[in-house]
Amino acid sequence: FEASDCLADWASESRDYVKRRAADKKKKPFFLYLPLTSPHTPITPGPKFKGKYPQYSWYADFMAETDWVVGQVLEQIEESGLDDNTMVIFTSDNGFAPYVKIPKMIDAGYRPSGSFRGAKATIYEGGHRVPFLVRWPGQIAAGTESSQPVCSVDVLPTIAAAVGVSLPEDQ
Repeated sequence: FEASDCLADWASESRDYVKRRAADKKKKPFFLYLPLTSPHTPITPGPKFKGKYPQYSWYADFMAETDWVVGQVLEQIEESGLDDNTMVIFTSDNGFAPYVKIPKMIDAGYRPSGSFRGAKATIYEGGHRVPFLVRWPGQIAAGTESSQPVCSVDVLPTIAAAVGVSLPEDQ
């Protein structure tokens, strides 16, 4: 196990999984849960990304690799002909971690919490707002924004409703 290989390995394995599911003659729906090592410690960008953004920090390298992994999965979905019928959700937990040399990043023009103050483990909004992106062609128009607060516990009932499944009353 090499932590710096995880993101690249999981990108490759995710691509393989999507290919296998697309080749399945039964064309059954599938679910891919891909929890990435980023944004958590250890901050271990892979060899292709380590040192890519020295003006920021290794954390920026790690986030760039995260972006690449998501791109790899989306690319495979498209190459497999599943692009028009696949929902992709991207989210994270808590805000950025304050140990990632934020002053250096802010001085270089990067603001990980946008206009919000705070970081992970603080009470401020910058420590709690996270990305929550949903891509579902034909169902959600590109560029759609919502001001409705969303929490990860909303995902299961939302997906269930979207596919017409009723959850038990106590769920």
